[in-house]
Amino acid sequence: MTVDRYIAVFYPLRYPQIMKSNLVKITVTFIWCISFVTGCLPLIWNNETPHVKNLPKCNILSIVSNIYIWSFVIPPAILTNVTILYVYLRVLFLKHRQRRRVFAVQICGKTSQYSKHDTKTTAVIGIIIFSSVFVLTPFLVTVILVTSGVVIKNAKLMCSVTYELSFINPMFTPVLFAWRNESFKTVLKTVMQKKISQVTSRFKRKRSEASEIMEFGSTTITSA
Repeated sequence: MTVDRYIAVFYPLRYPQIMKSNLVKITVTFIWCISFVTGCLPLIWNNETPHVKNLPKCNILSIVSNIYIWSFVIPPAILTNVTILYVYLRVLFLKHRQRRRVFAVQICGKTSQYSKHDTKTTAVIGIIIFSSVFVLTPFLVTVILVTSGVVIKNAKLMCSVTYELSFINPMFTPVLFAWRNESFKTVLKTVMQKKISQVTSRFKRKRSEASEIMEFGSTTITSA
């Protein structure tokens, strides 16, 4: 997705020629196959022992082989972070360069307009970089240190915290990329209103049933 945006921004005229439908399908299929294979490897290639099996919690670094981590986890993670950081920083610099050119034209024409779109674009790119790079980096650094044999205080706790933190990125990525899209906001608003309406109606129905039960109980007691 990052490479797709890079091509769309820097090669807009050649984008339809480069990003053809067949190429996209082949690329997505290849990525899914590689991810599936590498993800299943730890099921048969691991350091599982009776001691590890009886542990109350599963610690991925104590089960997965260091060779696997240094072959299939760390290099792709570093490549992904570097690619995302490079692409979006280039997009950010390009945006600021175009903004300076537009501002220079406005000065020559003695007009000055403030565009909120510039601020929104900067905010979106900043959030994407933060969520994609700086959220994943702590876990990556922790894994590198632990697998390298560096002694870290509370290593298991740090691994657990950074591992959970790394899931923030895929959890919020769809929202980050679509939060300025009007169609997305309309659909999200409709879904939220529907859910709130369902919860409210359910609460009112439960409350009504409780009131009827209490009224029936009080009537029965009075009659008795």
